[in-house]
Amino acid sequence: MACRVEMLSTNILLSGNNYCKIALLFQFMKMGMVAQSTFFKIQDTYCVEPVEQFWERNRADVLTLLS
Repeated sequence: MACRVEMLSTNILLSGNNYCKIALLFQFMKMGMVAQSTFFKIQDTYCVEPVEQFWERNRADVLTLLS
């Protein structure tokens, strides 16, 4: 179960959606959804840092190509 929750949090972040929209979608489909606090804890713990690192690497590569 934990892996699914982490994947859901990552996918929401990377898709550009937000918790409220996805929670509403899950509610319409009568599916369970993790609590908002759990969602943000998972995102902060596992998702934000790798995305920032990826962004910085790509940004540095582009700046190197442009200079």
